[in-house]
Amino acid sequence: MKKRSVFRNKLTAILLSMAMVLPSMLQNTVVYAASDFAKVGGWMESIYAEISGVEDADVTEVSYEGAMTGSLTGEDLEYLVRSNGNGGVRIDIPGLKAGTYTLTVKVGSDILTKSDITVSSYDRSGYAHFNYADGVGAYNDDGTLKENAIVLYVTDENKNDVTVTCGDTTVTGIGNILNSAGQDTGSGKTSNGGAPNTNQSIIKKLALAGTPLVVRFIGTVSESGLYARGTFDASSEGLIDGLTDFNSVNNGGSLKDNGHMARIQSGRILPWRVSDMMRSLTAGASTICARAPIRILVRALRFAT
Repeated sequence: MKKRSVFRNKLTAILLSMAMVLPSMLQNTVVYAASDFAKVGGWMESIYAEISGVEDADVTEVSYEGAMTGSLTGEDLEYLVRSNGNGGVRIDIPGLKAGTYTLTVKVGSDILTKSDITVSSYDRSGYAHFNYADGVGAYNDDGTLKENAIVLYVTDENKNDVTVTCGDTTVTGIGNILNSAGQDTGSGKTSNGGAPNTNQSIIKKLALAGTPLVVRFIGTVSESGLYARGTFDASSEGLIDGLTDFNSVNNGGSLKDNGHMARIQSGRILPWRVSDMMRSLTAGASTICARAPIRILVRALRFAT
């Protein structure tokens, strides 16, 4: 009985110690997580930051000042502040002029600030920019987004629901939007005789209207259903509506072709002149530049720097 009493006393002491220590541990974790940026810096016409131990919903305000002043609002705040897949959040601010900035982020009741962030410019010495001062595609030559540009955020959840409108034409789904080859040529068929998607010449209409389109893919947007390296049978039905079909002329595809492609056409009146493939390692962004009224800019905003 004496041994049992001693055991009970020791067990009670241990439980009491845990009850007192655990809340302290949890409290320290929260304070540490919101105390500073895990990563923060500038890159080519962009600022990036990561904060550990918080969720995207905890970040309620993101602003910057310096070479230009602004803040993330609306869909920019919704999609450019997101989980980094490692127990924290990632923030990206594209479309900035080169210069020095101060970044301010509100996380709950905490305000995080980082000064002296240096943002550099993309190299615009390529032929696409030669004697062309109006800014190639969706961005001005100083790196800022053109006022009339359409920014489309695409996630794995909304890939078949996003819409683009030009005049009285609205197209739904990123596959239908980008796969111009699948459009109905007026006979209920594509130009190669296959069944059409719902593209409705939206890319050409945007080009003729002088409206740039920026497509920003957030995270992994999958056609195959694979979210890690693996094997995909091309004959399987894809998950993105409107892309070319396997071994078929439907949606602008070709026989003996694997399909699952978006064939972008008519982005300008004259033939495309494509140059300057640039990759932003910081924002995980790839940019295709072409001298045209419209540039299809695809930016995959990833988790890692």
